[in-house]
Amino acid sequence: MFDRPRLAFEAVFIWAESLELLLILRKYAIIKAVTARKDHRMAANSPAQQTLPEDTKPFVIVGAGFAGTATALHFLLKAAEDPSLSADKPLKLTVLERYPQQMHGGIAYGRVPAFEYNLNLSSKRVTPFAAGKKPRDLPSFEEYIQERAKDDPPFADNLANPSRQVYGQYLHDLIDAAVARTGGKVVLERKYDEAVDLVDTPQGTTVHLKSGERLQAAHVMLATGFKEAVMPKFAFNAAAHPQFLDYPYSHRANTFFDKLLNGPNNAEDKTTLVLGTGLSAMDTVIRLLDGGYKGKITMLSRKAQFHPTYKTFLDKSYMEAGLQGEPRPPDTLPFTKKDPDFMGAVRGGTPPQRVFKEMLYEFRKRQREGYTSEEILSHWEKSVPELFARMPEETNKFLAINETLINLLRVGTTPEISEKVFAAMDGGQIDVIGGTVRNIHAGNKGFVIDYALNDRLGRPLPDGEVQTRRFDTLISGIGNSTKYDLPPAQIGDALWRRLREKEAFQGHVLRDGVAVEHDFTLKNGDGTAYRNVSAVGSHISGHMNVTAYPYPEKSGSGARLGAFTLNISGILGAAIAFTDMKYDDIRRKMQPAPQNGLQHKTAYRSPGVAPA
Repeated sequence: MFDRPRLAFEAVFIWAESLELLLILRKYAIIKAVTARKDHRMAANSPAQQTLPEDTKPFVIVGAGFAGTATALHFLLKAAEDPSLSADKPLKLTVLERYPQQMHGGIAYGRVPAFEYNLNLSSKRVTPFAAGKKPRDLPSFEEYIQERAKDDPPFADNLANPSRQVYGQYLHDLIDAAVARTGGKVVLERKYDEAVDLVDTPQGTTVHLKSGERLQAAHVMLATGFKEAVMPKFAFNAAAHPQFLDYPYSHRANTFFDKLLNGPNNAEDKTTLVLGTGLSAMDTVIRLLDGGYKGKITMLSRKAQFHPTYKTFLDKSYMEAGLQGEPRPPDTLPFTKKDPDFMGAVRGGTPPQRVFKEMLYEFRKRQREGYTSEEILSHWEKSVPELFARMPEETNKFLAINETLINLLRVGTTPEISEKVFAAMDGGQIDVIGGTVRNIHAGNKGFVIDYALNDRLGRPLPDGEVQTRRFDTLISGIGNSTKYDLPPAQIGDALWRRLREKEAFQGHVLRDGVAVEHDFTLKNGDGTAYRNVSAVGSHISGHMNVTAYPYPEKSGSGARLGAFTLNISGILGAAIAFTDMKYDDIRRKMQPAPQNGLQHKTAYRSPGVAPA
């Protein structure tokens, strides 16, 4: 058991031991219009309001979380500038989502949680546009908040550390504005149903829905996000227990927290175990503390490591600049002017173990020079694709062993989140354990947890005995799974479970997510590419770990490490890269075939895409 959390930057030294709008007026009008969105506006965007050619097939996006929404947004932006399209022969874009509360917000930014979780980033860092490429007549998130704050001054608090739900509302409003911006060239259908299977053919893809309906699509984008939380095997015994919560953002979570915080288990003599010490676990603890939980809270993870607080390791002048822990612009950081030093060793054929030692040496050196772990790893990401290409087996193993550490180092937490948790630790309400759960016994009076204490590397202590403690409530804060090489019965999402049963996809070599081609085309179980099915989002996390795509928030291109694979910038980069590469192909498949010898207008090639 540890009195204080082990911050990620401390863990660096452990790593060595393991080798380790019309501008203002137009913009104002758009913001006002989308902020006051009514149901009849959604109806106005429905296919019933605009005649579509009978043989028009839609582009279907399965999932309306951030990945699906970013893909839809950038498809709409390209369509608006496409002179080959017209309102009399519009394209149809269908966004499929299971729950209305998750449309354009998903689990991360939807309206499912009754509790308002924060983004852990300032409003200016969560743009859905590439740097310098936002259309002048569409609002940034920061501008959106400022406009709404004119009528509701406290709303301006969202500028510094915005609510996840507010960001989801912004995305929803932004899609409405982007549809209007096409001038009728694209018809948007928001469809509430669940995909349970798909069949790909040369003529298109058929999406089977839970309702029994079948959608005939020109192209399908799978943007389903995380699968439903996959519980570790040791938690199976707790699965059906009413005092166990498997995921803090789920539909069931609202009822669970209401019952816990307003019931007999909220008392000073009661105890709650939160599995994990990452961002999901921190959110769980914040919800308990803000809800007035009176009992003791224990957080348990293998290494008992926390994301560092930006304020913890940044100097006073840096914080006073108002950056709130944001990475400084790369052009102000001298060390980013050249490749990392360790890449010289890689290119010179140095043995992998020596390369990783040099990597650690360079990391410590940069920290001593005053750079943050986020700034260092952000620069190093550019070299990961080459590193993986030159020594794939060793890089794969290295990323797997250090997955937790890289996640922690790559992203910090804002003081609003971490300081509240650390204060509760200092006050004795929270204790932290570094250990491995062996078993969970569920009974009428709660749970008995068997666990072994670990050392600072997350390894069981050589002579460590199995410890046993009882808890009244158990909450999993270990986040969702991106492991797809699982038995079908362990996959919560109906579509991916069915595809797994049919062996209709491959797991990625890193065991994170599924395998796709460079242009995001999904790979079948036999390694061949689908004709009309692509994937973007958290379920291609392994692919994004080692594949170079342009960064949307800065110059250059490269892979994505740790938590930045799955955050807004990482997923946005994939969505933009996808639309840049696939827009022309998808548009051609969506347009009705020419008849009677008539030809379409001169083919339009979206900017920046080279001819095939």
